[in-house]
Amino acid sequence: MPMTVEQARKEITELEVKLKEHAALMNRKMLLEQFLMLAERLDTSTAKHVNQPQPISNVAKPNTSAAALEVLRKQGPLHLRKLLEKMQQIGWTGDSADAKKREKALYVYLHRNGQLFENVGNNVWKVRTAETKAAS
Repeated sequence: MPMTVEQARKEITELEVKLKEHAALMNRKMLLEQFLMLAERLDTSTAKHVNQPQPISNVAKPNTSAAALEVLRKQGPLHLRKLLEKMQQIGWTGDSADAKKREKALYVYLHRNGQLFENVGNNVWKVRTAETKAAS
């Protein structure tokens, strides 16, 4: 039996609810990751060794979401290249040594995570707010 217009509308409504729940879960996950990153930085067990350099492998590096959110929340909307530069300044490295590939990967990541990030035009990105989430 073919789908009716009513069934399609009902399914769209159900999917929108699930997508909002997913966005809320993603936001909570990122907040928890940021909390853990800060907690690790403040861990008193590492404070004993302040004068000793820490091995690179033990340094917490922000993931893409945490780094982009941190930069955009502090700086406001930024062009992709400036966002990439600021993310690297706070320790984000990305997966590629090639700068162009990193830039393209960041664009794809932001675009695919439209529930968190919004391209306001000319490749300028900002954190999506509750108001812009509701409008989309």
